[in-house]
Amino acid sequence: MQDNTPAVADTERSERRGIQSIEVGGALLQALVRSGKPMILKELAREAGMPPAKAHPYLVSFGKLGLIEQNPLTGRYGLGPFALQVGLTALHGLDPLKAAIPEVARLADDIELNVAIAVWGNLGPTIVHIEECSKQIHVNMRPGTVMTPLLLSATGRVFAAFL
Repeated sequence: MQDNTPAVADTERSERRGIQSIEVGGALLQALVRSGKPMILKELAREAGMPPAKAHPYLVSFGKLGLIEQNPLTGRYGLGPFALQVGLTALHGLDPLKAAIPEVARLADDIELNVAIAVWGNLGPTIVHIEECSKQIHVNMRPGTVMTPLLLSATGRVFAAFL
């Protein structure tokens, strides 16, 4: 049976034989992501740990795929439209509620208070999950509760601040 704990999974993944050129090219994409802004070839290559002459052919190929694009006026490289599609597809596959629940459970334990997750529903901020703390605290709220009027609850005020 395979152990899928994060440390073991990372070790197994790093020991697998991969395609070195993809890993080298990936370092350029990672450097662009870390930077968060378009970069000139020299900066990008330095951040990826390679000489510009080695980086350039990778950037040409990534450009053909749409993973990166070069601004013709500044010469700077940034992420391209295909990179955006990849990111959006990854986001679409995420389940934010599933990811949030363990964090909310930890928060409820840490602060010893009930913690709720709310989303914007048709009628306003709507509770979709409640994590109860270990103390007996009575709160008249359950999944499906709509926090209206908007400005009369802390949850509503948080949503109003970002509208």
